[in-house]
Amino acid sequence: MASQPSAETPKPIDPQLGAAVVAPPPAIPNPSALILRLLTPAEKEASWITNSVSWAGRLTQADYVAREAANGASSLLRDGGVRYWGLTTEGEGGEIYAAVETLKKRVLVQTSKGFNTEDSYGIASVFTPAKYRGHGLAGTMMRKLGEWLDTEEANCQFSVLFSDVGNFYARHGWAVVPSPEITIPASPLPTSASPSPATTPITAESLQPYTQSDLLTLTSEVMSPPSPGNHTRLAFDPSVAQAEWHFGAEDISASKLYPDQAPPTLKGVAAGSTFGYWVRDFNERKLIMLRLKAGGPLEGGEAQGVQEVVSVLRAAQAEAHAWGLGKVVVWNPDERVKEACKVIMGKEVEVKNRTEGSVPCLRWNGKEGGGKGEVEAGVEWLALEKYCWC
Repeated sequence: MASQPSAETPKPIDPQLGAAVVAPPPAIPNPSALILRLLTPAEKEASWITNSVSWAGRLTQADYVAREAANGASSLLRDGGVRYWGLTTEGEGGEIYAAVETLKKRVLVQTSKGFNTEDSYGIASVFTPAKYRGHGLAGTMMRKLGEWLDTEEANCQFSVLFSDVGNFYARHGWAVVPSPEITIPASPLPTSASPSPATTPITAESLQPYTQSDLLTLTSEVMSPPSPGNHTRLAFDPSVAQAEWHFGAEDISASKLYPDQAPPTLKGVAAGSTFGYWVRDFNERKLIMLRLKAGGPLEGGEAQGVQEVVSVLRAAQAEAHAWGLGKVVVWNPDERVKEACKVIMGKEVEVKNRTEGSVPCLRWNGKEGGGKGEVEAGVEWLALEKYCWC
């Protein structure tokens, strides 16, 4: 969620004249005088209040702030897993001109040096208050953040973000990575007999065996040699902690928006050797597959494998329908997923490259020649699905 939505600051109303007062433009400091530092707890909360105008969606400001605090206390991010940064001119108490978060995540990486499991960073919540926009402050902040990411303290080879304004981040070193997606409408389960296999529900408590199996398979895929012309393969660890971070935010939103309804306990389903789990976006009214992992060849052959995916997607459609959501979205569908969507819809389903909203971007460590697009172009990002979004 590395975005910078545009918004105008409402002009204050003069209580005596009842007319809008034209506020003087704020003083903008010289970029050379700015520093990037960690926010204090009070500054962090103040930053959430500021950006809630753009990102709270249907939540109240207080509920949004509570959700952000819960996100930071999740098993994925507690104990230093998240850092809250501010661009300012001085230490504690100074004006915060822009803010950003870094989320530490485990990744699987295969390079010419071999395979390794290491830390990387997701960049999130890039925000400049409306009154300070248009002066290059966000660009200054991203440049300084890139400098920190290249230090021994950060100790990472690369970082990623998911942008609503991809061209902005490309100019500052985070290259856009193509990300196709498929959308199918929400729908109740068909009442007629179906050849697709039955499903097994997946809850937050029962997810771990699936993520463990997924990690083993994904590790093997990352360790395979990169395709011709590429030098690196990587994938984010599809851990329970990563999924629970999404589930936690979803559960808080559901409890606030639907207080008379039990929270959503169905997080996904399995069918044969195929499984998928999802998250509900109540603001944009869609259900997004966090991970959809089609199983390997079965006794029934490829057709049986497609039917397993059909079962998982139909369960997702039904769950979206039950919560009043309009559609199901799948990132980076493989051929089996495309064929399953064709079975469900009775026709070919359009695959669109996402160019607005959650556009993935990647920056390699600048000390290793990254940040200019050449190194990034040789990286294969496997399993680029919603589960690794930040």
